[in-house]
Amino acid sequence: MATQFLKLTLITTHQNSITKAEKFAKFVCQVLSVAEKYKISEYDKLENAYKIDIFNKIETNNPIEKSIELTDRICSPWLIFYNREENIVELIFNKSESSSFKNQRLNVLNWANFTIESQ
Repeated sequence: MATQFLKLTLITTHQNSITKAEKFAKFVCQVLSVAEKYKISEYDKLENAYKIDIFNKIETNNPIEKSIELTDRICSPWLIFYNREENIVELIFNKSESSSFKNQRLNVLNWANFTIESQ
């Protein structure tokens, strides 16, 4: 299997403390079955919002399938972009009326960007 690099950026809402954002980040890492490697910062464009960046190495020979499988653990629908030449997969989530969350604790997610890149 090839080593790939996962980056997930999450924008949350309705979180009035960094502690809540940390609990959310840990829960997302648990849902994705990845190590708790993340960075949290306030997100000033929305009220009571945080930006969470999760970084991890993953092992996969099929980054497209892995990306879809991992993001589906969180919510849906996602927009998918694929660059064959650079072997980059990118998925984007925007919360809307048609959004569905796999767990009620994930519904504070407002926007997300997921990428898997080969190095």
